[in-house]
Amino acid sequence: MRDGTCTKCGYPSVRQLTRGIYFSGSTGVMVNDGSSIRRPVSYETFLCTGCGYWENYLTDTEMLRRIADGVGGWAPPR
Repeated sequence: MRDGTCTKCGYPSVRQLTRGIYFSGSTGVMVNDGSSIRRPVSYETFLCTGCGYWENYLTDTEMLRRIADGVGGWAPPR
């Protein structure tokens, strides 16, 4: 997706979101990090204009490290 080609259908017209996505009236994505306080994280969003598939990537390296350590209910897929 980051190279402009859809990873699902191969269509060569992917667009990157340059403004926030709105969830529950808040701007941005909130991720569970194991604490009682949720904080927004930095992310990138890409959308295929051919099939509608979209991908989100967290770019918050501290949050990614915490998730890799298993905090917040994140676990390897089964």
